[in-house]
Amino acid sequence: MSMRREREIKLDMMESIAASQHAVARMLSSLADLTPHADISAARLEENIRLLSNYQGEITQMLAGIPLRRQVYGKPAQPLLQLPVSKTQERRGS
Repeated sequence: MSMRREREIKLDMMESIAASQHAVARMLSSLADLTPHADISAARLEENIRLLSNYQGEITQMLAGIPLRRQVYGKPAQPLLQLPVSKTQERRGS
């Protein structure tokens, strides 16, 4: 298979993933209206959407060859080095 054809196939697959993401966004919008009347739990919907999104992300990484970093939430840790700097040490370093 030629490099050009391979790139075309990858682009088509990435466009399909983007279209799928748009469809998921539309579904979420519709579900937001229906959730109070639905029998399915919000947690179950959230888990299904998370799995689908992760799957699409893995495919995108595989096709693009570029690792995508996941956003991490939480409180950052303290810096490893917490030694106080005295004024005499500051002067020596300048």
